[in-house]
Amino acid sequence: MGKQIPMDNAFRYLGAHVNVATRRISTVVDDRFRRAAGMARRLARIPLSIATNARAIKTNILPVAMYGVEN
Repeated sequence: MGKQIPMDNAFRYLGAHVNVATRRISTVVDDRFRRAAGMARRLARIPLSIATNARAIKTNILPVAMYGVEN
């Protein structure tokens, strides 16, 4: 008794992202973009050709960033 119930402003329910905060941007999408940016920073440190770098971005980084993003 007297304890507060923790509340989450963003969560997944049956595969859908639910955001009940006043922000318009989803934290799930923000997390995905941060993860993709980290991947891109790590890739930049590896000495690869431009073609190999572009292929890694196209096949690995962009799908992470864009998964579930709809307009």
